[in-house]
Amino acid sequence: MARQGDKITNARTGQIMIFLQTSAETKGELLQIECFSPPTPEREPEHIHPLQENSFEIISGTCTFRLNGKEQVIGPGQSINILANVPHHF
Repeated sequence: MARQGDKITNARTGQIMIFLQTSAETKGELLQIECFSPPTPEREPEHIHPLQENSFEIISGTCTFRLNGKEQVIGPGQSINILANVPHHF
């Protein structure tokens, strides 16, 4: 189980995730991760989260999201929410 401060790296995409808050620290209410996603031609598979909502805030650079088949690019200071059961990838 991940703990606050743990870091994982996706070897395929180079994405780095640092756990800021985990469900253990928030009694199951929140998982907060700081994510660094370098530009890459690799794409994660489209997927859903049946029970959880995702919220992303872009600090620097841009990120392309595909939600329900529609593409959105967001940049610094912008955020996006993905409701449970919405097919997506970024």
